[in-house]
Amino acid sequence: MHRLAPQHDPPQQGALPPSGRSAAPSCGERTRFFLIAATLVWFLGAPSAIAEDPTPQAPVRVLLVRTSDASAYRAAEVSCRTALEDSHQTIDSCSLTTWKQWAAADDCDDRADLFIAIGSKAARTLASQLPEEARLIYCLVSDPGRVGLTDRKRTWGVSTQVAAAQRIALLESALPGKHRIGVLHSPTEQGRARVEEMRRHLPEGWELEAQETVEKNFLLNLSTLLSRKPTVFIALPDSKVFTKNSSRVLLKETYRAKIPVFGYSKGFVEAGALLGTAIDPAEQGERAGELVGVALASPGDSPPVHESPTPTPHLNVAVLEILNLNAKPDFLKRSDVCRIGRGGRR
Repeated sequence: MHRLAPQHDPPQQGALPPSGRSAAPSCGERTRFFLIAATLVWFLGAPSAIAEDPTPQAPVRVLLVRTSDASAYRAAEVSCRTALEDSHQTIDSCSLTTWKQWAAADDCDDRADLFIAIGSKAARTLASQLPEEARLIYCLVSDPGRVGLTDRKRTWGVSTQVAAAQRIALLESALPGKHRIGVLHSPTEQGRARVEEMRRHLPEGWELEAQETVEKNFLLNLSTLLSRKPTVFIALPDSKVFTKNSSRVLLKETYRAKIPVFGYSKGFVEAGALLGTAIDPAEQGERAGELVGVALASPGDSPPVHESPTPTPHLNVAVLEILNLNAKPDFLKRSDVCRIGRGGRR
């Protein structure tokens, strides 16, 4: 009897013969496989992970310090807050009195990342007490140099001090032909600097007569200046020259001499000056808020930024008529006009 040969299934296409079957992957091969797979997953997901930082940046803490609760400082604070509404910063405010209480307790420096001083007294205090690296912004400051802001690094702001070029342009637009200017100034470096700034901006053919003075010799020095026949007097903001009493003397003597006075405030005009400029506290506060972005984007060694305001001209038409002068029609249209006689008589 013949023994039957063993039967084998025919090989399937693509299948390995029994002798060629692969062995099960070893532990090392499985480890390498998972490492490669994990690397691919991380690589493919990395761009989105990098682009979407799950940790949000902390908002900058801004502290507004106002000189007092006077309406001008409050108006500046409100407009500053409004300007910062969409900046995603943390905003707080206090009075200068509160700030001084914190300073007495040595509890000031860490209250904010950026400080805004509203008013000259607040600016002077913060400039002297904050560390040099602290960012400081200011507004409603009449003389930044006098309160220590112009020499301080990391400082930005807008003053109420109208630039000499702006005064001259306003004078020419209001009273063309009044090109011989009389000025009184204090015998200080800042007083002389104001005069030199004005002299640098005089158009060709204009003249400037300057006289040093202090309050106790005010009338004598004013008489000396008026004897040089200026056609207009410009009162520069200088507390060492102009007080309530000396301002009255100025308006009285220039009225007698029929010389128009260009004052530095709305109050000067209401007291009897022909011309003056006024600053809007709300505009000052708004600009201070805008400067926050400038300050945050500036490197540590960037130069300070000190801006002049955009003044609103004021005109006293009663004095204009008394002095028999004519103002340009377009100047009248863009000016705030009042009708108050000399000495504040309406």
